[in-house]
Amino acid sequence: MKRKTLPLIAFLFLVLFLASCGFELVAQVSYNANTNVIPYTGGFRPGSNMGYTPGWTDENLADLACGNPETGVQGVGVKALRPALFGFFLETWGYNIRETTFQHYFDVDAKDNTCIIGFPHESERDPNFYCGQYQTELYANMYEPIWDGGLNGTPVNDNNYLALYLYRMINIYGDHIKFWEVWNEPGFDFTYAHGWLPPGAPGNWWENDPDPCHIKIRAPIQNYVRMLRICYDVIKTLSPDDYVVVAGVGYPSFLDAILRNTDNPNGGQVNGQYPYKGGAYFDVMGFHSYPHFDGAMRYWDNDIQGFVYNRHSDRGAWGITRKQNEYRDVLASYGYDGVTYPNKEWIITEINMPREPFNDYIGSLEAQINFIPKAVVTCIKNDIRQMHVWDISDREPETNVNDEFDAMGLYKDLEGLQPYNQEINEEGIAYKTSSDMLFSTTFDTYQTSLMNLPATLDGGAFRYPNGEYVYVLWAKTSVDQSEYAYETYSFPAGMNIQNVTMIEWDYARTASEPVVPAQNIELTGRPVFFKASSEQVVPPTAAFSVASQTGCAPYEVTFENTSSDNSFTFNWSFPGGNPSFSTEENPVVVYTAPGQYNVSLAVSNSVGNDATTETAFITVGEPLPIVSFNTNTVNGNAINFQNTTTGATSYTWDFGDGITSTQASPVHTFGGAGAYDISLTATNSCGSSTESVTLFVGSEVNPVSYTAQDYVEPFTGKFRPGCNSGYY
Repeated sequence: MKRKTLPLIAFLFLVLFLASCGFELVAQVSYNANTNVIPYTGGFRPGSNMGYTPGWTDENLADLACGNPETGVQGVGVKALRPALFGFFLETWGYNIRETTFQHYFDVDAKDNTCIIGFPHESERDPNFYCGQYQTELYANMYEPIWDGGLNGTPVNDNNYLALYLYRMINIYGDHIKFWEVWNEPGFDFTYAHGWLPPGAPGNWWENDPDPCHIKIRAPIQNYVRMLRICYDVIKTLSPDDYVVVAGVGYPSFLDAILRNTDNPNGGQVNGQYPYKGGAYFDVMGFHSYPHFDGAMRYWDNDIQGFVYNRHSDRGAWGITRKQNEYRDVLASYGYDGVTYPNKEWIITEINMPREPFNDYIGSLEAQINFIPKAVVTCIKNDIRQMHVWDISDREPETNVNDEFDAMGLYKDLEGLQPYNQEINEEGIAYKTSSDMLFSTTFDTYQTSLMNLPATLDGGAFRYPNGEYVYVLWAKTSVDQSEYAYETYSFPAGMNIQNVTMIEWDYARTASEPVVPAQNIELTGRPVFFKASSEQVVPPTAAFSVASQTGCAPYEVTFENTSSDNSFTFNWSFPGGNPSFSTEENPVVVYTAPGQYNVSLAVSNSVGNDATTETAFITVGEPLPIVSFNTNTVNGNAINFQNTTTGATSYTWDFGDGITSTQASPVHTFGGAGAYDISLTATNSCGSSTESVTLFVGSEVNPVSYTAQDYVEPFTGKFRPGCNSGYY
């Protein structure tokens, strides 16, 4: 076995010995989550859901998430994944089918992964119909004993299909999984009409167990608690350091139903056979955070008889804390408060907000970019151990988005692309930057208090294991459907920080790390990361260069900024160019007329500015000649070449028979009828242009005109006359 367990033979001897002594073999662990929850020490790990894209393997998708130097993929900063190992899949394809895939996750540094478990093969599915025509989704024989003393070759009872599935799976994949998520969305309310009801309302789940017809598992809540009990017993026996997770319950009322019931099929009552309620059988509370539709961004106002909206990224980050507190309050009401029973650990199994608006939801690129780092900061502050962004990629191209879940990818839609031809979305850049800056840090409340943040700012101080700090700051958004916010901030004198290295949201793309003074820092609604720097901020020095200063009109020039690295803004002036002004760092300019042109560049940063002007820096010559000519027959084989070229000062004719001429419009007599390759080279101060044609000379030649504007074959430059030019 790969896990930290008793060797199987020793385990079986122990079990048989206990059985021979009359012990009832019910559980292999002597504790539960009412007595023991091991604190997670792995820090915050940014994660992602996997999704599915035809043509891309899960190894490919893991490379996109985590990065893989062997494929040249930078990744988006993911440090944990949320795959699934469904029972029906493993039974169909074999339990080892995903072994190399999970090893690949480890190889690209996806550690302590969260894995969705459950969903049996039809041959192992409970045949009961607790809801009319709907068969339950759960495993059969869950009320069989979990352990059988190894009589069938495994320590678990092979007739308990869930226990056997867990035993076989953990021994193959356990080294790569830390959080075992028992079912996905077990409390999904098919009616959308009961889970949200308050106490006292008919059909609410606070005072009534959910109807099996209303929930995803299609079974009584006691059966779900039974599933938790089996999972807890087997997982903790085989891998005591791992965690059993309840997540995606949908509503606090469903969590309440878990916590007030045992696995007793007779109403969930406590007795000797069913001694503990559901909270004893899981360590981690997980939840989904989609603040655009989970109630975080609007509330009902009776005065206006309508909703009041707060659709902006800071409200979205607040929605994470709001959702966590809703579940925390339910847990505390049953004693999971760190006093009566241990506190639960926390993860978010799905999170995001869309780039496109639907219904009355928020939806914008700005909000999505801002939300991602704010969500990371919120999770670390609130001891949420992982957050798994939905999804690796968009589900549809941007022109075909049908709902908000289509526009939540860290990458653009991958379907139809070959690995690795992906295009990263802006939120993927923001996620990568946030991970690079905050991975392995812990939130430092004391250092944050020293920052003395006003109510209009958010962020905090985060400590690396080596004792250094990274600071995150942003101006809080507060207006519905707006990401605009602006404030200035100065690090207090008592922190003794004179200068800081500033790292903006797109650092993963730019790698820019300018040093700025620690005072009067301008902030917007987009989080910025800062590290204390010993470097002294000095005014910038302006400079620029080009690959070549001369060329023929129209002349396209790429200007390269070579100013000092501490330059923040760029103001270019290009008299006679198009454009004539630019604020880009490396602009492209086109000069269409001959002449000499000045170029100016002014740069600035937080402590000063500088400018430089280069006189007659760009020299543009006249355009290359445009070659054209006509022909007509003078007498017999004598041909008159009428030169209609523009922009030339000299000419060279080659008549294809060894004779040449430098006249502008020569008359040439060919030695006989036939085909001759004629070329005219026209030259001016900027260079030469040549056009060639095959001329047929015979007893009768119609007038022919040749011009560079007629058809020129690709790549060869061979001239082909137009349709009205006689014969070819």
